[in-house]
Amino acid sequence: EARMNYNHAVVQLSRISLNDQYFRISNSTDLELLSRSMADCGLINAPIVAEGSDSLTIVSGFGRCAAAQRLGWTDLPVRIIPAPISTQSCIHIAIADNTSQRALNLTEQVRSIALLQKDSADIHELIRRARLCGLAVNSKVISALLKIVQLPSTLEPGLSSGSIAMPVATRLAEMDDQQAAEKLGLLLMELDVSLNRQRETVDWIEAIGRLEKLQIKQILENEQLVSLLNETQTERRQKSQLVRQYLKSRRYPAISTAEKEFELQLRRLRLPEKMQIIAPPGFESSVYSIQLRVADLEELKDLQKELRRIAESPILRSFFEREDW
Repeated sequence: EARMNYNHAVVQLSRISLNDQYFRISNSTDLELLSRSMADCGLINAPIVAEGSDSLTIVSGFGRCAAAQRLGWTDLPVRIIPAPISTQSCIHIAIADNTSQRALNLTEQVRSIALLQKDSADIHELIRRARLCGLAVNSKVISALLKIVQLPSTLEPGLSSGSIAMPVATRLAEMDDQQAAEKLGLLLMELDVSLNRQRETVDWIEAIGRLEKLQIKQILENEQLVSLLNETQTERRQKSQLVRQYLKSRRYPAISTAEKEFELQLRRLRLPEKMQIIAPPGFESSVYSIQLRVADLEELKDLQKELRRIAESPILRSFFEREDW
């Protein structure tokens, strides 16, 4: 194919249509940092624009154009795509320019596929074009992205940050009730946890719905859950823990009760600081672990005495005799 030769020019910023976001791929909004960089170093890479009927359309470089406006610049160096140019070619250039600079986040991948999908005959053609633009995709990834495209824009920050990872985003997109999917996605954005915990949270909520015969919307609108999420004095990590504890207690009510009882009895045992008793996972067996932390033999001898005391306690005996644990 013929090589693309851009026309380099300095144009009035007023000629550039800053509101036309059709080809936008990047979702970066940190104009403050970009503006400081451009004020200090100038414009290192000129934006790419295409000739429109009465203005220049941005193909790549939306942030740079916005930063130039913020800095009060009247003129801006640009690379102009020579006419005639197709919309499809502009899409390819927009995506390729972004993939050449960095790995795209999930929102940017979704935007890229949404643009490429508009005039791709089938998935094989879509994969071919995506790869030409620098996207490392296969049929599985493309299928997931095509589903995620349908999610509401309110979830885009979560897709960008990773608080809604691709496997979980695909699950949300596959849900019959998309209003519930949106609410669940907003919850995951608030929790901001790892992929495994995202999956676990969705599993718990769906299981609660089956157990209690409730819709996901009803679970997420529960007064206690809403109160936890609206607590402004609690830092995010602690809030996430509290919300997940609440959901886990509803998903596994018997285990939750057993855990609370176990913690109560542990306090009554008055364990020394360097001794820990660990319950079996899910209280599914009667095999408990005891951990000791010692720095010398004297500490070990002291803990031996504590072990004898605890072994003779009826509280410890109850751990092994309770059938409901």
